[in-house]
Amino acid sequence: MNLNNIKSYGMGISNIMDYYIDNTYRINMLDDNEIPESGMEIIDRFNHMEGKLRISVTHACQLQCQFCHREGIDPHWVPVHISLNYFRDLIKAYSSIGGLYIELTGGEPLCHPEIQNLVEIGSSRRRHLIICTNGLLLNKIQTQLEAGLVHQIKLSLHSTSNSSVSKRLLGDAWDIKLIERNVAGVLKTGTKIQLIYTHTRKNSACLPMVLELALKWRADLQVIDLICSRNLNPETNLGYVSGNESEQIVAKYAKFKRKIHDRTGSVLKLYQPDNGLNWEIKDYHYGLFNSRMCEGCQQKIQCGEGVYTLRVDALGVFKPCLLRKDLDFIVDQASPDPNHLIGVIQQQLNKMLEPRSITEGIYANRN
Repeated sequence: MNLNNIKSYGMGISNIMDYYIDNTYRINMLDDNEIPESGMEIIDRFNHMEGKLRISVTHACQLQCQFCHREGIDPHWVPVHISLNYFRDLIKAYSSIGGLYIELTGGEPLCHPEIQNLVEIGSSRRRHLIICTNGLLLNKIQTQLEAGLVHQIKLSLHSTSNSSVSKRLLGDAWDIKLIERNVAGVLKTGTKIQLIYTHTRKNSACLPMVLELALKWRADLQVIDLICSRNLNPETNLGYVSGNESEQIVAKYAKFKRKIHDRTGSVLKLYQPDNGLNWEIKDYHYGLFNSRMCEGCQQKIQCGEGVYTLRVDALGVFKPCLLRKDLDFIVDQASPDPNHLIGVIQQQLNKMLEPRSITEGIYANRN
C-alpha cells in the first residue's frame, strides 16, 4: 500500500494521516524489495517507510547495557537534557512538513526532569508518539498514558531476572520486579506495548521467559541481533546469536507466518501467537536500505540501520547515520529559527533518501 493507492480511493490528507496512524504495522511490513516511488514528496516517502524523527531528549540513563548503540551519542550517560523550547520547535518544524512518526529516546527518556511536559508537547492526534524506555520509570508518565497521549511504549526487555549476570550485562540499576509493577500500570491504560529483546550469548536463556511475559502482557515483540554503532562493535565480546537459534525458541510459542524485507531492507520473520499478537525476528545482517549517503561507507553492510531514522540528540545534533560522525549536523539550541529547523530536517531527509536502493548484507547468503 502506498500513498498513491490511498489517494486513488479519494482520501483527503487528514484521512491519509489517520490511515497511517491506524495501520502502522501494515506499513512496516513492506513486500520484498518494495521501494517508495521517486515521484512522491520526500516526507511522504519517509512516512511510507514509517520513517521516524527519533529525539534523544536526555543523555542520562540508569543502566549501562553492554550492547547499547547509545544513539551515536558521546559522551553518554551524562545529565544533558533537551530544553522544552527547542523540543517544541523541533516538533513544530517536523509536523509542519507532514512528519508523522516521533520516537522519544535517550539515554533513558524518562530520566528527563520534564518528561511529562515533553509528552504533552509531542502528543497529537495527527502524530504517532512512541516512547522507547527501559521501563524503570514508567510510573512518571502514568497520567499521560491514562490520557491517551502515547501511542506505543517500546520496552527494552533484555533479561527477566535480577541475577548478577543480568546486572553485569545491563547495569546495577536493572530491576525486573520494578519493571513488572510499572507495566501493570501501563496495561491499565490500554497503551500498546512492544517488547524489544536483543539476543546475545549472555542473555540467551532469558528468551523463553521474555516470550511468556509478552503473552501475559499481550505485547508485540521484536527479537533483534547485535548491531554496530560508532561507539562499539558489540559482537566482539557478547557473542552473535543467529536468527535460526531465535526462531527455534519463538516457534514453540507462535506460528510462523512469512518472511519479508522490512523498511530497512533487513529480513523480518513474522510469527503470530494464538492471541493475534505480532512477533518478529529481525536480522539486520541480511540487507540494508541504502542511499547516496551510504556510498563509500565500509560499514554499510553491517550497520543495521538503513536510512529510515533521523536522529537528533539533546544538544541539537542531527544524526542521519548511527555510525558516521562526519555526517552530524549541529543546530544552535539557544536561538533556533523554526524556518531554519524546517530547512535542516528537509535537507537531512533528502540526503538520507536520494537515491534509494537495496544493498544485500554481508550475511545475505548465510541460509
